[in-house]
Order: sequence, then structure tokens, then C-alpha cells
Amino acid sequence: MGDVTHFNSPTGTFTAIDLSLCSPSALLDFTWSVLPDLYGSDHFPILLEGNRYEPQSRLPRWKLEKADWQFFGELTSSVSSVADFGSSDEAVTYFTDILHSAALNSIPKTSGNFKKRTVPWRSPACTTAVREKRAALSRLRRNRGDPTLLEDFRRARARARRVLKEARRASWKVYVSSINTKTPLAQLFRRVRKMAGKFSPSSPPVLNVNGIKIMDGLTVANTMAEAFARVSSRDSRPLAVRHELRAQERTVLDFSGNENESYNHIFTMRDLHSALFLCGDTSPGPDNIPYAML
Repeated sequence: MGDVTHFNSPTGTFTAIDLSLCSPSALLDFTWSVLPDLYGSDHFPILLEGNRYEPQSRLPRWKLEKADWQFFGELTSSVSSVADFGSSDEAVTYFTDILHSAALNSIPKTSGNFKKRTVPWRSPACTTAVREKRAALSRLRRNRGDPTLLEDFRRARARARRVLKEARRASWKVYVSSINTKTPLAQLFRRVRKMAGKFSPSSPPVLNVNGIKIMDGLTVANTMAEAFARVSSRDSRPLAVRHELRAQERTVLDFSGNENESYNHIFTMRDLHSALFLCGDTSPGPDNIPYAML
């Protein structure tokens, strides 16, 4: 790994004479490093850390592909008019609650837990082949001794092995072709671990502000927002730019114009449908209401 492990006191030289041996299958299960201090010896201690997979939670999301949209429509069919509320905020809160209540009764949600580790080369064909192999094995176990089912299982197992091997080989060729002399070693080993199914999801961001570590998601977001605000503020800009901004702000804007402009027209249901049609399937905002519910 390029780290020295031994210090020769008489000559003052450093060498890498210590080895750590393991089987090829266990190579990606550990991270090898050398501690920076001799601790009274002439050999630097070698540290082997296990690469354990620790599932992390994430926010549950709506399974829109399994939604009962007919039932959802029935639950949201009776909605009060905006004129029935004292303010627009009350109307928005009421409408949001109606959508949430209907969604909870007609749309399932994910558990919020990460699925079992997967490999990047696993394709739908791999999933189908493995599923067919398991189905054939299940039929054979229910009817043991059936020569036809035994032959079906052997064929399904052979096909699954062939499909997985071909997918793994094709993915490896694509990855090798993307490697060049500028590829960082850490990125290379991270990719190899991922292809072997031995990787962990990205850890939550941790900020170090004035020697204090910030790990809470909301606090991290607020801290980053404050940093961006400082960088984007007027005080962070050159003096000449600030003078130009002040001069531009003293200019009186002319808001006179034709009230028949399109943005002054009443926003209709047709306008809403047109806007929703142009929206992609993106993540919902703080209200947790995706465009599909509208």
C-alpha cells in the first residue's frame, strides 16, 4: 500500500518488510493501514479494520406505482372552497391535510430501510434468472424425486449461473475500460468493493465548525445555508461591485403597464394541469406531496 512498516535505527532507514496475509475472498473485507507511531518498537503497528455493512435509515417515500388512484380520488372529491377560509394559509393547510389523509389510506410507503446490498452489475435478467431458479427449487422440494422437476431445476440453475457470470464479466469490462492513469487508488478499490457487494452507503455529512463536529441533518443544512448566505451577501463582494449595486437600487422602477398581461390573468384549472404536465417525477418538497397527487 506504499506505507513503511519498519525503522532501522542504526542506519536510519525505513522499509516495508511486514506482510499481512489473507485469502483473496477476504481481501475486500478489511482495510489495511499503518499507525504513525512506533510505540517503543522498531516496527510500526499494522491496523486491520473490518469493513462492516451497517444499514442506515432514510425517509420513507410514497409507492406511487402501487397507489389506488380511484380510492384516492374518492377521498379527495369533497373539498371545501377557498372562500370558506379566513386566509390562504388556512386553505393551504386544510388542502395539505386532505391530501395526506387520502394518501395514507390509498398509497403504500416504503419502510425507510435500505435494501439488501446489491451489486452494480445485477440486471433485470439476473433477477429473473435467480427467481426462476428458486421457483424451480421450490417445486422440486415439494415433489422430491420427480425426474422432470429435477431436470428443470438443473437447467434453471445452469441458466442463472450463466446469466450472472455474463453480467459480471460485461460490467467488469466496462469498468476496466474506464480506468486510466489518473484514476485515484481509493476510487478504484471502492468500485471493486461495490462490484463484490461489499460496500456501505454514503455516510451522513459531518461538518467541523470551529473544532465542533455537527452531525444532525437539520443543523448541518442550516449551517451550510448560513455559509452560503455569507458568501452570497453584499458584504462579501468587492467594493466596486457594492457601489454599483447601490447605484442600481436607487433607480426607480416603472411598474406601469397593461393589466392584460398573461401573468395578470386568473389562474385556472387548465393552467394548473398544463403546469403539472411539464413537471417531472421529482422528490416532493417539505409538504411531502409529489406532483402525482395533484
